[in-house]
Amino acid sequence: MIEIPSGRSLAYPKARISENDWGAPVVEYMGLDINRKWAKLKTYGGKLVENIVQATARDLLAVSMLRLDKAGFNIVGHVHDEVIIEIPQNSNGLAKIEKIMSNPVKWAEGLNLNSDGFTSPFYMKD
Repeated sequence: MIEIPSGRSLAYPKARISENDWGAPVVEYMGLDINRKWAKLKTYGGKLVENIVQATARDLLAVSMLRLDKAGFNIVGHVHDEVIIEIPQNSNGLAKIEKIMSNPVKWAEGLNLNSDGFTSPFYMKD
């Protein structure tokens, strides 16, 4: 198990260090393979760091989405690091959204958060 800053855990069942085909150390754990079957998987340090970073980013986005919902914004979806919200045209909603999403998170004290958005009559990637 890896505990990320939010307190959530990432599980790598039956993780252990073994050797790859060339005798170098490799991390193995049990998980779903590309055929969605339970199998022994291999990974490496960089991939574990990527998992930690992505999981932490997800948790930060989740905090922002809860705050936005509490502030009365109509969240209609989210894609990766984006929140899709319907707001009235010509409102100052975007500025409020950016401010809420830039507010510090208790478990990530000292982490500078910034948000950037745009308005559009239809969904599009920035």
